[in-house]
Amino acid sequence: MGSVDHLDRCISNYRMKNRTKKWTVRVILHMIDFAVSSAWIAYRHKMEAAGALKKDIFDYFHFRLNVATTLIYGVKQSQQRIATISSSDESIEDSQPPAKRRIPACMPHDSARKKDVRHMPEMVGDRIHRSKCRMPKCNALTTVRCSNCKVFLCFNGSRNCFKQFHEK
Repeated sequence: MGSVDHLDRCISNYRMKNRTKKWTVRVILHMIDFAVSSAWIAYRHKMEAAGALKKDIFDYFHFRLNVATTLIYGVKQSQQRIATISSSDESIEDSQPPAKRRIPACMPHDSARKKDVRHMPEMVGDRIHRSKCRMPKCNALTTVRCSNCKVFLCFNGSRNCFKQFHEK
């Protein structure tokens, strides 16, 4: 019973405070608090057993803060992990790097979009590398991109978003 009281004491210091009438949300938040405080106790015991200095062990607040920032931003390759202890049974290494996502190009300013004559359509890749047309109210997938703006636009017989985009 002593460890449950210890967990309740840890949770009471930095409880997630959300005013809600839904009992399910309160239970989920309590379980998250319970898991984080239990993980902190296990982390602290492992670090003490490894002989780490007291100043190198995170206190509960900084541990929660580190868990939250890791959940929000993810773990960077250069960032040192919280658990510095590794044994032959446990492996903390990442199995594979996250998949890269293509970030759409920013829309050019209206004056640059309409003024220059350097806007030429270019074919990019094949059907696998298609992207959504950036013209408002057009949801077509296209492989044509403006060489100057780097914006994907439709350019075919039925619609010419490329021309409309650079004239309007």
